[in-house]
Amino acid sequence: MVDFGKYLTSLLRRRKMKTVCFVLLFVSVVFADTDELKSVKEGDSVTLHIDVNKQLNDLILWFFNNTRIALNNGERDKSCVYDGADGMFRGRLELDYETGSLTITNITTEHTGRYEANIIRGNSTGTSKPLNRTRKCDSTKINSKSSNSGDTIKTFNVNVNAVPGSGLSSAAVAGIVVGVLLVAAAAVGVIYYRDRKSRNGGRRNNEEVLQEVEERYAEDPKCSYNQQRSNNSSRNQHYQRDWRMRRRLCCNV
Repeated sequence: MVDFGKYLTSLLRRRKMKTVCFVLLFVSVVFADTDELKSVKEGDSVTLHIDVNKQLNDLILWFFNNTRIALNNGERDKSCVYDGADGMFRGRLELDYETGSLTITNITTEHTGRYEANIIRGNSTGTSKPLNRTRKCDSTKINSKSSNSGDTIKTFNVNVNAVPGSGLSSAAVAGIVVGVLLVAAAAVGVIYYRDRKSRNGGRRNNEEVLQEVEERYAEDPKCSYNQQRSNNSSRNQHYQRDWRMRRRLCCNV
């Protein structure tokens, strides 16, 4: 009877320990740190706030998929934003030097991904020793996350939703329109040139034919009317019409 009591007590203790472990595991999963979700439309701007009391000498590093895209050292001259791979962030990043937040403007679907903010606390001398950085900002440099990138303070999962019909940027559309207008203008110019050349050629051909007819008209004695026409170079319509009729009758032209 004593052995049964010990066995029952031992069983209850094991079950109690399993229950406690299960509860702790559940709490750790549910309340673990998770990425903040951001969902925006293509072409909009999104601001990522770190929600940390940034000190004057603190250094904030921003990463996109483990590649550094911004370095906030509290002042514009000491900070830097990077273009990223293939220049995907060029001209799109803005830093708040007081709060440490990062704003992405004119966002596109290629900016969908994980953003991470790391902090390197400044020491008492007012300098940030963990990161050696030149004074000149090289925005084209690609820096991957390393062990001296500080402590992660916040992460974001940004999802950019494509807008129907936004496959081309406004600059690309403007370029296409200008190109079409230039091609149209060139086509009109070619057509005008050919038409004018054709008219000039036709005029010369008519003058040659007229000269030949006049020579035949002058040589034929039956067409003596040609010798009696006015010497005035500007003929009137009545004379021209009468002369053409006589020319057809006597010269079979």
